Amino acid sequence: MLNRLPEHERPITLEQGAIAAARNNHLDVFDNLLNRLTDDEDRQVAIEEGAIAAAGNNHLNAFENLLNRIPEDDRHAAIEEGAIAAAGNNHMEVFENLFDRIEDEVDIEETFTQSIKATANNGQLEAFDYLLNIMPEGINRQEAIIEATGIASKKGHLQFCNNLLERITDPEVQQIAIRECLDEASENGHYNMFDNLIDKLSSEHEREMSLRGGALLAFMNGQPAVFNARIDKMSEPSRHNVFMETAIIANRNNNVEAANALLERIPAPNREHVIRPTATVIAGMGDIPTFDFLLTGLPEDSRQDIIRSSAIRSAANGQLETFGNLLQRLPQSSRDTVITNAACNAAIQGNGDLNVFMNLLGRLSSEEDRQRTIITSAALALERNQPQVAEALMQINTENLSDNAMRTREAMLHRTIEYARLHGRDNVADFLNTYR
Repeated sequence: MLNRLPEHERPITLEQGAIAAARNNHLDVFDNLLNRLTDDEDRQVAIEEGAIAAAGNNHLNAFENLLNRIPEDDRHAAIEEGAIAAAGNNHMEVFENLFDRIEDEVDIEETFTQSIKATANNGQLEAFDYLLNIMPEGINRQEAIIEATGIASKKGHLQFCNNLLERITDPEVQQIAIRECLDEASENGHYNMFDNLIDKLSSEHEREMSLRGGALLAFMNGQPAVFNARIDKMSEPSRHNVFMETAIIANRNNNVEAANALLERIPAPNREHVIRPTATVIAGMGDIPTFDFLLTGLPEDSRQDIIRSSAIRSAANGQLETFGNLLQRLPQSSRDTVITNAACNAAIQGNGDLNVFMNLLGRLSSEEDRQRTIITSAALALERNQPQVAEALMQINTENLSDNAMRTREAMLHRTIEYARLHGRDNVADFLNTYR
């Protein structure tokens, strides 16, 4: 059989075969295969790995035989790795035999720590408890238990994980460990384990968040039954949000049919409430294709309202191209109002940078509207404790104004000052009064 393999693959096959033979205490087979390896480095690897494998399978005599073939200065690594392998398979007599040979304090602590992890990785609760009872002083017992729960959950060792979670003494730390176990179980496809652990969370919010994460992972991994099982345990608002999130994922992956089906699972009366905040945020990021997809699930009147609020959000985020795209979808009669609102938001959110504000100001159809927008924005800036922004705004377009624009400016100043006085905002009134 070996002769059928390409020549360059034969050494690794011989090496793996030798290690397997050592693991099962067949040293005659091991020697036969070892003698066929021509490279000294490959031979040394086979001996070292074979020794570790033998220790991990409770064959101490085979380990000793192979250890004696390793140069004396290199034996410590095989002893340490052999001890770890033995512990991971609950061969504690072999573990003790090898562990007692380690002399360096740092190596002792590291080997012990790795041995604990090996028991968790293999779900060996008896071996874990054995090590816990002889744990060196330098290792924190609670930290070892917590770390072991995460390792065990990654491998799906439910009984091991459940047992250790009960030993965590701090309730808050226990909840954190449960969440980590849920994440590991979900990410590694241990769905029964996830279902068993989810009810251990004391916080309804944390429970919902873990279910959401589990549902999203199941969806992305193509597990519809698991996805629906997670969904069924969620509250209605959380369920609707997950339908929307997964619909977005499906749409971005060009699975339009699945995307539309997921949106349809949100009941019509709730759909706008669920979609609106996300659509507005997505538009503010400039993601028009996803924004448009979300709008398909809404009636026309709702779409127009969301387009207005999303246009304002996108401008405040500096997404002027997106703002222009959305503005063109609105009736001509409402565009100046949207531009004014967007400009006011941009002025107070720009950290003193008025470039976006000036761009929006230039889109208004009349000088009168521009003066109203400037004064309103200045008043808002003062209320937000941004006097320098307010001063910069009031310096815009103050020369060569038409008579109508000047009248508008004066009237707007008067109304805003009166409003500020009426509501006890004397600082705003006093500031604006200096520009009359």
